[in-house]
Amino acid sequence: MTALETMDMMTAASRSTHRRSHGRSHGRLNKASQNNEHNRNARKRYRIKSNFRFVTFLVVVLGLAIGAFGFITGSNQVIALETSQAPEPITIEVTDGDTVWDIANHFKSDDKEIRKAVYEICQANNIPDGSIQSGMILTIPENL
Repeated sequence: MTALETMDMMTAASRSTHRRSHGRSHGRLNKASQNNEHNRNARKRYRIKSNFRFVTFLVVVLGLAIGAFGFITGSNQVIALETSQAPEPITIEVTDGDTVWDIANHFKSDDKEIRKAVYEICQANNIPDGSIQSGMILTIPENL
């Protein structure tokens, strides 16, 4: 008998053993899987062991839910309790050599564009062409 024939016999023997053992345990696997399925379908019962812990848990969860709802909906904005009086509008007298651009550049906020500030001053004072003269009184808008 050659080595190749010996190897073939060993392989054939292991296959037949594997088939037999697989066939026998197949029934066990089905029963085990049935038990697992039954356990998954069974409803777990929970018992409250400490009323204090349960109530504390509910209060914390409810607080977090209300806080999250307020944060998402924006209802956490602060509303001023006292009404402030509107400040007096700023008025200036135009001197010789002043331009609307110079006045706008002096009074505008850093984030506002100069052209928009000039436009707003002209609108507030009914100056259609942007020309001003010495002695004119100009009102500077509040949010310039």
